[in-house]
Amino acid sequence: MKTKYISLFFSFVIAFGMMSCSSEIPNGDTSKFSDLKSPEEDMVKKDYLPLKHPCMLHTQADIDRVKSNLTRSPWKDAYAQLEASDYAQSSYTEKTSALLDGYLKRMDKNNWSGKYPDYSNYTSCMYDAAAAYQLALRYQLSGNTVFADAAVKLFNAWATNCKGILRMEGYTNNIPDPNLYLIPIQAHQWANAAELLRDYNGWDRNDFEKFKTWMKDTFYSVSNMFLKNHNGGQGNMHYWLNWDLAQMTSILSIGILCDDNVLINQAIVYFKNEEGRYKEAGNIKNAVPSIGEDLFAFDNYRAVAMAEYVGKYNLIKDEAFNKGTLVGDDFVYDSNSFPYTSYSNPSYTNTTISTDQRGTKRPAWELFYGYCKAKGISSIYSGKWAEQMRPDGGGGNYGPNSGGFDQLGFGTLMYYRE
Repeated sequence: MKTKYISLFFSFVIAFGMMSCSSEIPNGDTSKFSDLKSPEEDMVKKDYLPLKHPCMLHTQADIDRVKSNLTRSPWKDAYAQLEASDYAQSSYTEKTSALLDGYLKRMDKNNWSGKYPDYSNYTSCMYDAAAAYQLALRYQLSGNTVFADAAVKLFNAWATNCKGILRMEGYTNNIPDPNLYLIPIQAHQWANAAELLRDYNGWDRNDFEKFKTWMKDTFYSVSNMFLKNHNGGQGNMHYWLNWDLAQMTSILSIGILCDDNVLINQAIVYFKNEEGRYKEAGNIKNAVPSIGEDLFAFDNYRAVAMAEYVGKYNLIKDEAFNKGTLVGDDFVYDSNSFPYTSYSNPSYTNTTISTDQRGTKRPAWELFYGYCKAKGISSIYSGKWAEQMRPDGGGGNYGPNSGGFDQLGFGTLMYYRE
């Protein structure tokens, strides 16, 4: 089946959310660095169509499996976690009014707040994307159309009221602040939510087509530009692997939603040829599973090794797991005991693995652990994290800031395997 492993591509956000480096560029710096080779965006290598929808994070078989277990532990408690979420209520209302001029922004406060009072309005998109997914998932598991209708209102509001990501002439790629490139993190979240409702009778077909067009115009255009030239050749500045992964996942998810074979291929060709460009967490590279190819198993399960490395480094002692502020003794392992290769870029040099944000809790681990159980391979540290967090939640359960919304979450509900 062409969609067998497609859901695993989107797990890039696991590594993305757990790494210690910050995502945003301080002060919206736009200093230029050497150019890097861009991918061949129109190179079609494989015909992935027709797709058997839904085929992003969840297939119909996944949904049916979970529904059959909702009265059993741990699915019962995990489903209760979804039902209790503020973002999974039919009364949830869209937040496009935060876009004062209709454009999405994620910009440095010092440079832009005087000109744009809504300089950081991307959070409205982040919150609404999380809500759309949780409402769509709740509909799929309950059959109650009030949740689907609430999600459809979100899709239609954004396709109608949002003009796209802010562009301005006179800047590289017409992008005035490079942090705007981070907004496509939300693209795969919107796409996954829409994928769950693409056949819902209550979503007018014309509105569905309008939403797909909005996804391409808003997110694909920016993601494509970034992968082509890294903001005019600034690839060695601050653009860690997670920036590339955000764009790849944006492009792939839009390609799937729109049944666009060129976009699907663009993301996969880029991953296969460019994924080693950046490095994080001790030069452990991310491998991203994709359509029809089990890339979690790629290069001797490199992605699983990455997850185990990150999981072990961040592993918290059971007795300290619910503490507010963590210190060195709260972790199972000494940070100095981890293999690490010094890494430099024009901004600074990392001689040791960072302890910033070490132990941050993110709803990421059940996907890796469930995959490994299904494959019959070891995942000690992913498994321990999954156990400590079970049942995990999603957007809204891990703080109000962007890091708490990087993952769609609800892994216990959707990925747990006996």
